[in-house]
Amino acid sequence: MIPRRALVLRLAKWLILLVGVWGALAVLAVYETCRTRNEAEEFLAEFVRLRVGESTFDQVTPLIAIYHGKWRRPRPPAPGEPDVTPCGYPFRQVEFVFENRWLHWVLFAPRTAFGGDLQLKDDVVCFRSAGMSTAAGGMRVVHVGESREGRESVPFSRVLNHYTTLVTMTAAATMEQRAAAYSFNLDCLTMLRGCRDAREIGPAIWRLGRT
Repeated sequence: MIPRRALVLRLAKWLILLVGVWGALAVLAVYETCRTRNEAEEFLAEFVRLRVGESTFDQVTPLIAIYHGKWRRPRPPAPGEPDVTPCGYPFRQVEFVFENRWLHWVLFAPRTAFGGDLQLKDDVVCFRSAGMSTAAGGMRVVHVGESREGRESVPFSRVLNHYTTLVTMTAAATMEQRAAAYSFNLDCLTMLRGCRDAREIGPAIWRLGRT
């Protein structure tokens, strides 16, 4: 039988080792999440430079290579089902995702994700969307969708809700509206507590004058 003192010492050593491993993982988690946040910021800057209805496949290709874009197969409309897609089927779709996985796994931060989506028809961007979601205090979502000019009845509209904030616009939206719509608070990715309100995710959307 192991003496009690030796057992306590052994357990203490294991505890110190576990704390050390967890501490190293915590440092790695913070580093990796900060790197992801910086990549998301760089991606967003390139993403908003694209022009719906004008930018071509050749302009999208570098983003796919650098930011690990994934092609998705759009679901075709079922027989008799109206085609309500912004571009009109068939089209190609590529998705970009940035998540705080390490922070979520190691430090138990609410899972948070930022992403962008591009749809192309005839090798031209016909629709783009971006959004951020977080599980902090329940699901919170801010989503922006931008269509070609003339696809929507108004160039800019929004639904403001503390849980889900939705923005719909076209290429005819003003520069101020577009800047506000895409001003996501990417710090939500690195916050241990997460962003607990849609206003915190997209503050500029809420500050924008009523339209």
